[in-house]
Amino acid sequence: MSKRDQAEPMTGEGRTGAAATGGERRLSGDGDRRGGLTAEERRLLDFAEVSSDWFYELDRDLKFSLLSSGSSKRTGEAPSALLGRMPTKEGLEGVGDEAWAAHLADLAARRPIVDFRFARRGAGGRLRHFSINAKPIFGPSGAFAGYRGTGREVTALVDTQARLRESERRFRDFAESSSHWLWELDREMRYTFVSDGVRAMTGLPPEAYVGLRLFDTHAGQGMDPAAKRQFLEVLDKREPFMDVPVIQTAAGGRIRHLRISGRPFHGEDGAFLGHRGSTRDVTPQYDAEADSARWRQARDIAAAADLAKTRFLAHMSHELRTPLNAILGFAEIMQTELYGPLGDDSYREYAYDIGVSGRHLLGIINDLLDMSRIELGQFQQSPENVVLADVVDEAVRMARGYAQGLGPTIEATHVDAAWVINVDRRAIRQILLNLLSNAAKFTPTGHRVWVRVEGDRAGDLTVAVADTGCGIAPDRLLTIFEPFQRGNAELTRGGRGAGLGLWLSRSLTEMHGGRLDLDSREGEGTTATVTLPASRVTARP
Repeated sequence: MSKRDQAEPMTGEGRTGAAATGGERRLSGDGDRRGGLTAEERRLLDFAEVSSDWFYELDRDLKFSLLSSGSSKRTGEAPSALLGRMPTKEGLEGVGDEAWAAHLADLAARRPIVDFRFARRGAGGRLRHFSINAKPIFGPSGAFAGYRGTGREVTALVDTQARLRESERRFRDFAESSSHWLWELDREMRYTFVSDGVRAMTGLPPEAYVGLRLFDTHAGQGMDPAAKRQFLEVLDKREPFMDVPVIQTAAGGRIRHLRISGRPFHGEDGAFLGHRGSTRDVTPQYDAEADSARWRQARDIAAAADLAKTRFLAHMSHELRTPLNAILGFAEIMQTELYGPLGDDSYREYAYDIGVSGRHLLGIINDLLDMSRIELGQFQQSPENVVLADVVDEAVRMARGYAQGLGPTIEATHVDAAWVINVDRRAIRQILLNLLSNAAKFTPTGHRVWVRVEGDRAGDLTVAVADTGCGIAPDRLLTIFEPFQRGNAELTRGGRGAGLGLWLSRSLTEMHGGRLDLDSREGEGTTATVTLPASRVTARP
């Protein structure tokens, strides 16, 4: 130091270590500034030097009275230029007017100075950052004597903090612009960080998740128990996981399909700290796949319907040709009186067969016409109050005539005559006749087909047609109501029909606001249940 740099410390009430020898002690130059100090004073000086880059004193007028040489090495400003002067903002960077005013207010109020930051331009224009700390000094009488403090360069710390802030900003930019949302769990599986992407996915802000456990939110939803146990085992073993499927109900009740991936992270000492990962919303892909599956299903249904129609046309040519051949053949025999005059009894049988074939042909044509009218929305109902017992009796009698030679017994349990329904009489009779005829086709000789009528607590009316026949295979139940579907058993037993009976029966039932259900067990039998709503029932027992 120069003589001026070797400034005399505070004297009087603010002096340090002066009374010990009866004279004033000075800080000498850099090589000899410990001379004349006691061991305790040297110890304190060592601590000061290793804990800071320089130290300084301000007198009671807040003017520099001492500066160590380290200040010039760091700030580039000689101590001699500052001694006797008050601290100013001149040459300082990174200190706003408000911050400087607050610093001066702390000095004026004799408050401690804690980590006051400023910067100066060093050689080459590089910006260097500094921090000072100081405490006010008071004499034995309590009078303010000045400040003693230390300064240190914090450029490396500031640069590191800036890099960390930039890294954090970069991370948050990536996190917030990502189509995923990022998260961090502690070792107890509680969220400690959630990116803002969660808001777009779930409608909830990130802070709604922080502090919650993983399974308090979405994870585990939509998982079967086995998959959830497996996921928990992976978490307990602290292993990475990828694309674990979960389902979450988002704001507005919309179902969202998510995939979560994560991996454990550890401290520098290797201790497990938790998991970090991401959650991505795959709802659009899931919807696209579902749409594709629905399209494929619709395509398959259309192809099956097209195939069924092709088969129907092939079968229909036979169905129409058979009764026409019978009609034409028997008519020709009668016309040519092949067996003698028309009075012969054989002709009466042929006339009967002509009538049966004609009615069968008419039934097929009526079914086709009804199907066409229903599909075009042109089927006209003629509702009237009908005694249900009368319609059941009509359908049973007609079915018995149809089932001659097939073998099953067709009967109706007691139907109370008090049941009156407001329906299209022909449509209801057609429904029952179709169901009874189908049951007869698939029920062998010695078995039975019966009709049962009941009411339920809701006031609805059910008419059940049951049989003890061969039943329907589970895979056929999926398509049994499609038009032109005919069972193999029907074909092998020589059954007649276009395969429209169940389709027409269901369509006619739904036109009355009801429904048609099938319950079947292969090898045991089938029950077809027609349910009419209470609004169709005008009188009951």
